Amino acid sequence: MGSAAKGKEMAKNLVLSGQNFDKLVLDLRKIIDAGRARAQAAANFELMRTYWNCGARIARERITENSGYGQSIMERLANELHADRTTLVRCVLYHQYYPKGVPQNTPLTWAHVRELLSVKVDKARQFYETTAIEKKWTRDALVKAIQADHFGEDPTKGNGTTPKRLKRPAGEPFIYRATILRVVDGDTLLVRLCGQSFGPSFSPS
Repeated sequence: MGSAAKGKEMAKNLVLSGQNFDKLVLDLRKIIDAGRARAQAAANFELMRTYWNCGARIARERITENSGYGQSIMERLANELHADRTTLVRCVLYHQYYPKGVPQNTPLTWAHVRELLSVKVDKARQFYETTAIEKKWTRDALVKAIQADHFGEDPTKGNGTTPKRLKRPAGEPFIYRATILRVVDGDTLLVRLCGQSFGPSFSPS
């Protein structure tokens, strides 16, 4: 076989078939996506660790214990660092609520943490954090759950008591007095109802 023929044969063997080429593309995409995911997770962890360390350093000075003095110092710190004062306050809260540091391999982002820091009750915050991880909630889904007070609505996760069912009264007119506890959104209110029965001659003012 001549050199020209051998060259053609080698070139033919080096060319990927359509199926092999598609497999190569698929494998490379998986490698790239996995690498990007690891890089994003590492960056997210480092960001949260940075904020936690900032909170720890600020907490050492105990400058937030006196509200007036603390607010003044936090404002000055924010100006000097070209940062947002709210972020610095969140850093302190993050260190306070998570004294053991940033959880390893957490799938939650700083956007999730910001919302969790708005929950002041430890058990409620732990419930939302655990549920967000289990259900792979986005930040928006977590916000909706907190606003809807899912922790309080679930008797197995909340205070351990089953919500009372209101029975439809029979006979005489019945009026409920409602106290608004929270405005969830434009269509939903969280209210407490207190019932009281009145005689037929009663007319509300």
